[in-house]
Amino acid sequence: MRGLFFLYLLFSLSFTWAQEIKFLSYNVFLRPGAIGWADYKPERFAELVDAVKAYDVIGLSEVFDDARREEWRDRLRQTHPYWVTPPESGNPLLQDGGLVLFSRYPIVFSRKMIYKDSADWDAMSEKGALFARIQLPSEKLFEVVLTHTQAEAQHFPIRKKQFSQLQKFILKNHQAEPLFVMGDMNVIGHLEDQYQDMLERLEYPLDAFRALSKSPGYTWDGPENPLAGGKNKERLDYIFFHDRQKSVTHFECQVRKFPMKKPFEKALYMSDHYAIEAKISLGEKIFSPNYQDIQVTAPQGKPLTIRLQDEEGKIHQKNFPSGLPAQGHLFPQIKSGRILAQLHHKNRLQEKFVENGQVSFSLAPETSKLNYTHPTQWPVAKILLSGEFLWEKEVHPGENTTLDIPPGEYYLSLSLKKSYWRKAISVSEEQTIDASTLLFSAFPSSFSLTDGEWVLEEEEGER
Repeated sequence: MRGLFFLYLLFSLSFTWAQEIKFLSYNVFLRPGAIGWADYKPERFAELVDAVKAYDVIGLSEVFDDARREEWRDRLRQTHPYWVTPPESGNPLLQDGGLVLFSRYPIVFSRKMIYKDSADWDAMSEKGALFARIQLPSEKLFEVVLTHTQAEAQHFPIRKKQFSQLQKFILKNHQAEPLFVMGDMNVIGHLEDQYQDMLERLEYPLDAFRALSKSPGYTWDGPENPLAGGKNKERLDYIFFHDRQKSVTHFECQVRKFPMKKPFEKALYMSDHYAIEAKISLGEKIFSPNYQDIQVTAPQGKPLTIRLQDEEGKIHQKNFPSGLPAQGHLFPQIKSGRILAQLHHKNRLQEKFVENGQVSFSLAPETSKLNYTHPTQWPVAKILLSGEFLWEKEVHPGENTTLDIPPGEYYLSLSLKKSYWRKAISVSEEQTIDASTLLFSAFPSSFSLTDGEWVLEEEEGER
């Protein structure tokens, strides 16, 4: 009986050794010199340094203040003696990239890169990426890439180029897994086309936060955080990873707000961004011979492909042209262990790990497009979209603007000198909105253009 019991244990348990590593990605808003004089840097920095000490790998963005960067290094020297400094070319007219990577464990290899394309204020700094190969006491290697990309949603074309350059930089240096890619990506999480484009250019890493949580995961929250300000709530910061060797045995990921222990005026939090943290257990799975049934659920009525990959790399795939049934779908007899589930819908991809024989997917609403062309004979004006999504832009004669927006109820407005017109609109999924037609229909009949001058008569219009 003892022998049979031993064989039962041998064929029913998974044996692992594991080490937990704590990662932090944090845009800390330490702008240089006179630009940052009103940013409450002394008060925030006093708390920031101690707040990050608990993490093993610390990836910081916007550490543009040279003096505080050196002080940070000195104060972490005993706990995090290994670090990588920002990317910079030495050009005295440009600010360095502001990235810093601290590690509790030895960095055995590192490289830096500066993005070739940038715009607006970002063109004044050398944003780029850091690459580090880190060795644990067990001699296990893993790699970390820290980056900070072009700001603002309208600069999507520039970020496309930057993510392509980033992936080439990664492939040039990549030798060990798992590979973690983290930082302030400046990709708004609910803009699905931009989010999916980022994943595609980075060869579809696992989004550690989205794989585990259905919450929006905002790391920029204007209404709550006065340092951010405004009305926007956006997810901009991420931790991704590739793990083809299956050495991640468990992971957790969440947003950390880091409120000030001693709030000071607008400094209620330690930065204008919130941080993203992950706890990753690395190990080696030795034996896992059992089989299990996997239940998959997802939104109904959407054409989907579900794909499961077990620990041996075997693929189990099924297409659902009309969507999954209400009760989901059961994949029978999948080899037990760490199973990666993927949902494919059009050009969108979601990835999650199966837990307790189940995995559930959700799909964010698909975005719509808003187009506006400003007449060539008109002077400069300002167009505003408010509601589920807030956007404002100054438009010039003949300028064409295209914007991706989530479905919802909005007010579309045009402001010209002292005049202002507004139109309520309702946007559904995958709809294209002609803002020009909508706005022009809202103008009062007495509104005209004569000899290049605006003629505004006193008459009630829709305003």
